[in-house]
Amino acid sequence: MDQARFTRLYQDTYGTVFAYAYRRMPPSDVPDLVAETFLTAWRRRTDLPDPPLPWLLTVTRNLIRNRRRRVSIQDAVTVELRRYRIESQGSVEGEVVERITVLSALAALDEGDREVLLLTCWDGLSAREAATVLRCSTPAFAVRLHRARRRVTALLDQLDTNRHRPRGRTHESART
Repeated sequence: MDQARFTRLYQDTYGTVFAYAYRRMPPSDVPDLVAETFLTAWRRRTDLPDPPLPWLLTVTRNLIRNRRRRVSIQDAVTVELRRYRIESQGSVEGEVVERITVLSALAALDEGDREVLLLTCWDGLSAREAATVLRCSTPAFAVRLHRARRRVTALLDQLDTNRHRPRGRTHESART
């Protein structure tokens, strides 16, 4: 792959790789992590598969895992949830409440379910591409995605029910 083709690859995929890393790492770590991903791609440019995006996200995922092993950090979804809670204090707009609800549900999921949902919904990968990132078969990924969607739907329903329950009254106190 020549420099012009690599530059085109970088321009076409940078945003997705950056967004993928941003949702999983503290914002201050993201630029270095993305740079490291593309440095790896440059070094392996003759071996890049077609399409390259799943491979790039796999590299990014592995770099994130390596950083988490070296340094104990909080889950990026939790960090983002806290940031939105702080930024939205006093705001009751429906969009903010909905975003916090979704982020709360994502934070409550285990890492595997969260990863499956983020790859398809936020990163826009097909089941085949996401299966490549997670190193599993496409049918296995489809099953994981179905189960993750079912779990997040149940969590969203639970959060929505809790949000609409009158404050100060629990199910127990309502029965007495």
